[in-house]
Amino acid sequence: MKKFSLVVVFLLAGCTTFISDVSVLKQGIIEYQGTHSINDEHVAGYTISTESYEFVQETDIIPAVKGIAFALEYTTSFREGEEVMLREIVEYPVSGLTNPVTGKTSYSSYLEHKTFGSDSNMMFYQLSEDWEVVEGKWLFKVEANGREIFNRTFYIKKI
Repeated sequence: MKKFSLVVVFLLAGCTTFISDVSVLKQGIIEYQGTHSINDEHVAGYTISTESYEFVQETDIIPAVKGIAFALEYTTSFREGEEVMLREIVEYPVSGLTNPVTGKTSYSSYLEHKTFGSDSNMMFYQLSEDWEVVEGKWLFKVEANGREIFNRTFYIKKI
């Protein structure tokens, strides 16, 4: 897996400029310890927070297996003291995910959090339910203050 580094310059309203240095450190399958929280905005009805995690395989090809978790670990650097809102988005395959209990179909999910200066981050998705095991292209992308700063693709496949 190649290390990915990108420097992005943004021009925001009022001619404010900030520079983001983004490094993608790892991408692949993880094992983790975490907790579930109710989140009615997520197609599954909950989100998962990690307490610890470990990459067990660096890859962008993920087996279509219930229970598997895949992740992206990255760092960001912004001007010291600058507050930046990060939005971590997972776009599902073109067919979307349909929760059979609610009948709701979703094409993406996201979490937002603030960061200051430099920060390490990890975003992940776990195929927790049978109906989430959908083959195809899954796109992980990160936005800073509403502008995309990078993205990475995973492919869920029967192996």
